[in-house]
Amino acid sequence: MRITHTWANLAHTNSFLKITTICLSLTISVLAFMLLTLLSKDPLLIERSCSSQAVPLTDAEHTPAEIKSFLHESIKARFNSDEENPHILSVIELKKRVKEQAALKKQSMRQIVLIEDISFNDDNVIVKTNRLIAVQDIRSAFIFKLNVKFAKVKRSKLNPYGLILTDVSPIQPTPKDKKDKK
Repeated sequence: MRITHTWANLAHTNSFLKITTICLSLTISVLAFMLLTLLSKDPLLIERSCSSQAVPLTDAEHTPAEIKSFLHESIKARFNSDEENPHILSVIELKKRVKEQAALKKQSMRQIVLIEDISFNDDNVIVKTNRLIAVQDIRSAFIFKLNVKFAKVKRSKLNPYGLILTDVSPIQPTPKDKKDKK
C-alpha cells in the first residue's frame, strides 16, 4: 500500500511540474514577444523643464537650421585662430588650417571670421563672412565670400551634427562686384 501511495504522489508531483513548466514557458514566450515589440518602437524622450513634454524624435535628415548651425561652427573651426574642433573638419581642411595658422602665427597675426549670411544654391553653399585679421593692436576687416561643401558622416559625441566640412574655397570678387562697391 505504501508503494502505490508513493507512486501516486510522484505522479501527481510530475504532472504539477509539467504544468508549471508549460505555464512558465508560455509566460517567457509572451514576455519575449512584448520585449521585441517594445524594442522596435522609438524611445520616448521627455524634456526636463518647467513644463515637461515629450520630445519628438528627429529622423536622420539634417534640417536647414541644423546645417546652418554646423556651418557656423565649422567655418569658425576652420579659420579662427582661437577655435579648435578637428572632428568637424575633413583631413584636407584640417591640413589647410594647420598650414594657414602656422603662417599667421609666424607673422604674429590672429584671424577671426564673422559670419554674415549663409545661402543655399543648388549643390553649393555660399557663406558671406567678414575676415578680421589682427596684428597686435591693429585690426583689418575684409569681405570674405566662401564656397562651402560638406558631407554626411555618422553622428557621434564629438560630431553631433553628423556632417563634416570637406571643401572651403574663397570666391574671388568679379569686376562687377568691385564696381558696385564704388
